Amino acid sequence: MKWRPRSDKAQVRCYQGNNLALQIAGIALMFIGVLLLFICIPGWAWAAVIGLLLIVAGYLLVRFNSAWR
Repeated sequence: MKWRPRSDKAQVRCYQGNNLALQIAGIALMFIGVLLLFICIPGWAWAAVIGLLLIVAGYLLVRFNSAWR
């Protein structure tokens, strides 16, 4: 079978519904997920994550400061 380009274009459907019940359910699920993260992850793990973020922020500050000179 010989290759030939497709002549028809892809069809795209965009969902633009404003279902209030689905929005409330989504927000509730995100809130429960964040709450579970805070409850289940021990304090030393949070300290490690914050320490890593501080190291990255310090590295970026040093890197951007030297780039502006």
